[in-house]
Amino acid sequence: MWKQKRHILLFLDNAPVHPPDVQLEIIKLKFFPPNTTAKIQPMDQGVIRSFKVYYRRRLVKHIIISAGVAVTADGACEAVSETTIRNTFKSAGFEKISVIDGIDALQQISITDEIISAEDKSIEELDRVLRHSTIGGKPMSDYDIT
Repeated sequence: MWKQKRHILLFLDNAPVHPPDVQLEIIKLKFFPPNTTAKIQPMDQGVIRSFKVYYRRRLVKHIIISAGVAVTADGACEAVSETTIRNTFKSAGFEKISVIDGIDALQQISITDEIISAEDKSIEELDRVLRHSTIGGKPMSDYDIT
């Protein structure tokens, strides 16, 4: 940029991590006034949120492309059993009958616990896979997707 004789103006907030006495050759630093609201700071107007959305979208695409088997929403939907749907609606209070198709309430709770346990295992498996995947040289976790 020096050869192109470019000049850069960089706006910063008054965070302690931005020292005010830094002098740069081709970059001019301008600070927002103290206690400036986020409404006039461009990065808080959606740039950061937009970056996160695009990053997560690309991350998920990368994970899907890297996976050996394609997973579809239809396949996941078909994997949910009728019993699971009934039990979750019942536990939410939509059904007042204590016995459904010969399964008593205690068995239904046990089945629901098994479903939750299986979902937890799926999340743990995703986290395990992500730990071995890197983007930009850094390992990922399931937290990076959420």
